[in-house]
Amino acid sequence: MSNPLDAAEARCIAASLAAGKGWPFVEPVDVRRRRSVPLLGTWRWVVTSNAEARGRKVRVEIDARSGAVLASAFNLR
Repeated sequence: MSNPLDAAEARCIAASLAAGKGWPFVEPVDVRRRRSVPLLGTWRWVVTSNAEARGRKVRVEIDARSGAVLASAFNLR
């Protein structure tokens, strides 16, 4: 991908990854763009499902330029 991802594309990637792993992807979903290292790093999207509750959260970090998944986790509690 030559163009950077937008928030909707990052959310779709995270939802697909969660479905593939059998993780629940619950609303509301928080999508934020951050730098890997403040002021110097590359941009990444951090997508968190079930954002306003405790537990049952899926968190996926996605490279904003390539769309590659950098990290993913499911927190049951």
